[in-house]
Amino acid sequence: MNKLRFLQFLFLIAFHFQVFSQFQANYWYFGNFNGIHFTNGYSQPITNGQLKTMEGCATISDSLGNLLFYTNGKLLYGKNHQLITDQLIGNPEASQSCIFVPYPSYPDTLFLFVNGAFGNGGLHYYLLRASQQNIISGPFLLYQPTCEKVTAVHQVNQKDFWLLTHEWNSNKFVCYAITEQGIANPIFTSIGTVHTGTSVIASGTMKFSLQGNQVACAIPYLELVERFDFANGILSNPRQKTLRNPYGVSFSPNGQYLYATGYYFAQGGTLVNEVYQWNNQNQWTPVGGWSSPLFTPEIWIGDISNAMDGKMYIAKKDAQALAVIENPNNNGLACNFNANGLITNNKTSQYGLPNFVQSFLFVPQLNFQIPNSVCATDSFVICANSNLQGNFEWIIENQSFILSNNCIPYAFTQPGEYIITLKQQNVSVSKKITVYGKPQNPFSQSILYACKGDWVTLYAKNPGASYFWSNGFSSDSININQSGIYNVKIYYGEGFCSEIYTVRVQMVDTPKFNFSDTVACDLAAMIFRNPFNDAIAIWNDTIIADSFVVNQNGNYKVKWIRAGICEYVDTFQVTISPPWVRFLPLDTAFCPIKNSIFLDAGPADSYLWNTSEVTRGIEIKEPGNYNVLRTDKNGCSTIEEIQVSTHCNLYFMPSAFTPNNDGFNDLLKPISAEVFDYEMNVFNNSGKLIFEGKEWDGKNAPEGVYMVVIEGRWSNGKKFKEVYSITLYR
Repeated sequence: MNKLRFLQFLFLIAFHFQVFSQFQANYWYFGNFNGIHFTNGYSQPITNGQLKTMEGCATISDSLGNLLFYTNGKLLYGKNHQLITDQLIGNPEASQSCIFVPYPSYPDTLFLFVNGAFGNGGLHYYLLRASQQNIISGPFLLYQPTCEKVTAVHQVNQKDFWLLTHEWNSNKFVCYAITEQGIANPIFTSIGTVHTGTSVIASGTMKFSLQGNQVACAIPYLELVERFDFANGILSNPRQKTLRNPYGVSFSPNGQYLYATGYYFAQGGTLVNEVYQWNNQNQWTPVGGWSSPLFTPEIWIGDISNAMDGKMYIAKKDAQALAVIENPNNNGLACNFNANGLITNNKTSQYGLPNFVQSFLFVPQLNFQIPNSVCATDSFVICANSNLQGNFEWIIENQSFILSNNCIPYAFTQPGEYIITLKQQNVSVSKKITVYGKPQNPFSQSILYACKGDWVTLYAKNPGASYFWSNGFSSDSININQSGIYNVKIYYGEGFCSEIYTVRVQMVDTPKFNFSDTVACDLAAMIFRNPFNDAIAIWNDTIIADSFVVNQNGNYKVKWIRAGICEYVDTFQVTISPPWVRFLPLDTAFCPIKNSIFLDAGPADSYLWNTSEVTRGIEIKEPGNYNVLRTDKNGCSTIEEIQVSTHCNLYFMPSAFTPNNDGFNDLLKPISAEVFDYEMNVFNNSGKLIFEGKEWDGKNAPEGVYMVVIEGRWSNGKKFKEVYSITLYR
């Protein structure tokens, strides 16, 4: 560092280095004598380069785009393609073997950083003088051991630089600030994956985003792509994705997407090369690639880099073409990958592309699109397309609007011509816009209803306007009688500030429905309901409801209205027959050996019994289930049922007796009101039969409860059986 600090006194002319309008990345030399020249936003293959390199290389031009140097870390060529030295100590087999960084405030002096390969050799630097096309001093060891990764970007002040490398056998990033005082002490950030193991893991590229706020690196064979935030020399917020054998990484110009290249061998030996995109929503999407089947020349994928035309270029080993991402600021497949986007002049690429200070590849893009015509009072949105950082300042109608969002909604209140200016950082763009008067919507409703068979007139009147209807008419009104969607274009002059307004015309059916004259049986009231889901019902000209309750005899009216215009009226008569009152008892019983029973059905206009009798009442001599159908004069009927059972109490059986010869209750026997034949069986509490006969004197029986079973025949010959519990007392 002391040597470097001393060299500062050799340069007396201070120079403020600007990011914008710089062309240090206009020339590319790489691969097998391959090259590209970028000018005015276009790429042109060139063949005058002398460099042949497998991987790492770097090129630098002055701020006007004039070539200064190019190298692979071993060979250094000048602006006239002369070999300056072949003794640099970098290794061309490193993925990023070298990079040029201008010395801030000293326009004629450059740093050339050269890197070792496979984790060996470390990172060194030289000082070069552009005007003399020579090496001032070096090499000086900056750091070791390092991976094959080195990248640089402008600091926020757009004058100084950040230089970043990665320590080998660790997860440590090593960052240096390069200012007019020279190279500052390193800033270490231990973050992400440890780069260790086989020496191949040391390969793969590392890049800053063009804005300098992100860092990405590829870690081959660990199959990882890592992404970090970056500020003030410190890395943070580690994220990673998996990719088979990743090699090249590069952020899109707007910094919203990270692209990575990788390869693998598919089944059958096919070499598959892939390009993946990582967006800010953390989506990891394949967006391009190519394959080399077995027994065909293997075209390997290499590094990926931004360029001065806003595109991204991808190296293809041994191919006379570069793959191109035409629109890298677009998401997913909209980035438009082209496997052979740039054909080189019979020169082939290898794995590497020139390593630049990433902010040199930053082409300021600030623009916005305005509509061809805008109507007064009509709100519209203007969106900026920018790859710059910072707020957007819009100047409209002498008002300034400073927004972090790239879009601004606006509405002009009056027709006229206006200037819209957009500013961001030190870039501005202005455009003129013409605002026209806006035709008014002639349709008060989006849907117009009419009854089928009627005609409807559609009016589109706007004073001074012209018209064109979807049915071909150009008048200010049309007559129609069919359902459909009708559009009218209303415009002024030659079509400026035109508006298309739409109305739907629906021809609807008249809601016709007739209620029959109705008799309501066995009801206190009757409910009538609206049969239509899309029409209202007005009952007796007063009640609007979907249902209507009728509890009196009479004539009624209902009006149906659909869509507010189509009407239909129905009248109907309702007769309500009151509910039936049951006259028959629910159940009854009689003793058929003694008498019969009379069933009275009650008042009605006609009767029908299940015995086929049609009189109001019938005489019942046998038990059973009986029903009667009663009908009134309105034809309303009811069925009533009754169950008639047998119940005869023709004898009495005492519940106890006392066989003590006192002349009272000495014998147990039934006391009968009818002459009948019977047998009585008595059982003790063990269930043993102890008496059979007609009268039991209880002789020799102890006090207690006995079961008595009587079986017999009435005087009319019918059989019966009764069981009693009898208590014997002494």
